[in-house]
Amino acid sequence: MSEHRKNRKQKSRQNTVTKRPFGSLKLPYQPLEILNQDQINDIHDATMRILETIGISLLDQRSRDMMKNAGAKVVDGIVRFDLELICSLIKTAPSQFAIRGRNAAKRMTIGDGHTVFSSVV
Repeated sequence: MSEHRKNRKQKSRQNTVTKRPFGSLKLPYQPLEILNQDQINDIHDATMRILETIGISLLDQRSRDMMKNAGAKVVDGIVRFDLELICSLIKTAPSQFAIRGRNAAKRMTIGDGHTVFSSVV
């Protein structure tokens, strides 16, 4: 190996970033409030109108069947939700949940103040 390649290898080892150990980070700060409550309500109301009147197109038959069994209206692949159904389903959603990959030790908690840095979850 040439002297130039040895020097380059040594330099590249010096410039490596030390990885933090895998683990969950819990944010100690309150989240930034970018929108006020009126703006949040406007977005919520518009979303509810879209889900109720326009609906969403689901290509997967199994997903459409699940939505229909939950109480949604499914016509020609378009799923529409009643406002009461959406509100009742939102109440059942947990404040946090865990996901894991093939390696069970790489479990990540989503929600409730946990921060996740990942390209794909």
